Amino acid sequence: MRPKRAAKAGPGRAAVFHAYEIEKIVPGGAGLARMGTDTVFIPGTLPGEVVEARIVQRKKDVSFARVERIVSSSPDRIVPACPEHPDCGGCPWISFSPAAQIRAKEALLKEALARTGGLADLSIDPAVPAPDPFGWRARARLNVDRTRKEIRLGFHREGTRVVHPIRRCPVLVPALSGLIAPLADALNADAGRFAGLTEVQLQAGDASPLPLVALDMDWADPGGVKRLHQALGRMGTPAHVVARVRKGRKRIVFGEETVRYRIGDLVLQASDEAFTQSNQEMNVKLVEEVTRFIRGLRPEPERVFDLYTGIGNFALPAARTLPESRVFGVEENPAAVRDARANADAAGMSGRVKFLEESAERGLELLGGAGGKPDLVILDPPRTGASREVVKRIAGFGPPAILYVSCDPATLARDLRLLVSEGYRVERIAPFDFFPQTPHVETLTILRR
Repeated sequence: MRPKRAAKAGPGRAAVFHAYEIEKIVPGGAGLARMGTDTVFIPGTLPGEVVEARIVQRKKDVSFARVERIVSSSPDRIVPACPEHPDCGGCPWISFSPAAQIRAKEALLKEALARTGGLADLSIDPAVPAPDPFGWRARARLNVDRTRKEIRLGFHREGTRVVHPIRRCPVLVPALSGLIAPLADALNADAGRFAGLTEVQLQAGDASPLPLVALDMDWADPGGVKRLHQALGRMGTPAHVVARVRKGRKRIVFGEETVRYRIGDLVLQASDEAFTQSNQEMNVKLVEEVTRFIRGLRPEPERVFDLYTGIGNFALPAARTLPESRVFGVEENPAAVRDARANADAAGMSGRVKFLEESAERGLELLGGAGGKPDLVILDPPRTGASREVVKRIAGFGPPAILYVSCDPATLARDLRLLVSEGYRVERIAPFDFFPQTPHVETLTILRR
């Protein structure tokens, strides 16, 4: 579409915005449009829409723009269920229908597999939808704004470092959404003692009666942290409180340092410094799918490696499914390893489930040196994916089956390309909508050799 000049935005100065037609959604969640030879990324837009947008950043042949007005909207655009949108950047797709979000995630996954992985002919399962598009998020990091006299908690505005303050959030589980306002009020009632506050983490577990508040602080007053813990109780929103103090690397704890999650008949603890999936209901569905596949393997795996194991999210259900197996989890986060070992003890499986506090690379080296190749490898790496060394080592062991859980289609496609070149074939790709209202998607891939 030909760009058109906008009206003036201020005395004597023309606004730099134009009309664009959105072609598709790209990785990261923005809509893609073109202006001459330039590619323009416009967040919050749907394919087929015509919008007037203002350029806010230019990088060579790529520009980034912000919507000023929707000229022609998509039938998939809905009224957002949150008054903070679009100022709050926490839910960039909240104005898209659930069906449109699913279609976009499936398309992004398919495009990444074709473009980056060279796997254009793969069949992808329909995405498993979340049971509820709201009230699912059980873990969140709140940004802190101290530019005014008060402490304000919220999320960054889209594409900026500016904090948009919030008092509640519809995607958080109720225990966390209802905690934001009293937490902010309690912090401000004693603001001088929290001048070192830089970030707040909220965490809830479906097997824990109380949520956990973790405060990242440059420095801390233990008395202030204690008063905050007491104040939350008086306000009817009791919570465990942990201050993680950068100066001296101290921890100040009032209450407990962990929350607990249910996965089938297992109850797993997770401390504030360990990674856990933020959507507990979807995590249970994913683990059930993993164990269903494992249960059907013949012969049954006797030796299982679980890389990036975290608190044992897959290792322990796998061990429960395979009662004669030996399972080795590898994780470099010390807090997560402590939780994983405690979880194995609580489940009565510490005799045959072992956790190594190592990087995936070093863990594979140690396990290989100890003798015995794995019959099954599970890996759930961070958004950056597995390193080339990890992928090559896995392929070198030659397990008959690999289960790869990914939260980023691009790095998944990159790693699958390498595994396919090493003789593996992709048997199944199943996306899970762990993160409604956002562009993110979780994917389970099953590979065989």
